[in-house]
Amino acid sequence: MSGSRINCIGNSFQCSKAHKELLLVIGSKRLLSDIRMLSPAEQTSMLEAQHKVVCQFAPKFVCYSYAAMKQRLHLAALHSVSNAHRKHAEKKNGEKRYRISYPKYKAGHHVVKPVKEACNYDYVTELMVELLQLKQQFKSTRIAKQASSSILFSPPPLASSAKKILKNEAVQLHRSRFN
Repeated sequence: MSGSRINCIGNSFQCSKAHKELLLVIGSKRLLSDIRMLSPAEQTSMLEAQHKVVCQFAPKFVCYSYAAMKQRLHLAALHSVSNAHRKHAEKKNGEKRYRISYPKYKAGHHVVKPVKEACNYDYVTELMVELLQLKQQFKSTRIAKQASSSILFSPPPLASSAKKILKNEAVQLHRSRFN
């Protein structure tokens, strides 16, 4: 809906000056972009929290195999799901707990944030039960590896799909913007 194009159809209110002004305000690009930013669908805090959990389970400065990385990402997802809806922590007397933060964007002013309950690690017990069941099902490591070969499939490295070129040829084709 654009502000410059207003149709007057129906009753007299739709043709009134107030209606036209309302359409101009509602249809302004600035208001629409601000509303889009306020929308929960556009908020990234949960995504950032998930990324922080992934970095805890699979730090970037450690190199993991494809299978190990996949397993660590699954574990991070389990942790995030089991702790996604933690409640507001309370004191012994039932009063809600808060903390004070001083973010840079507030230039020295404070922000009050609720304190959440401690993380839940109940999923670890379920994983241990599943692990013991698998241990009973697969009596040896060899049998377990054969059964899990399709699950632990590793794709070929990305570098293997690159076209190989001789170094001399690459140097000849190289052009610098500074030459």
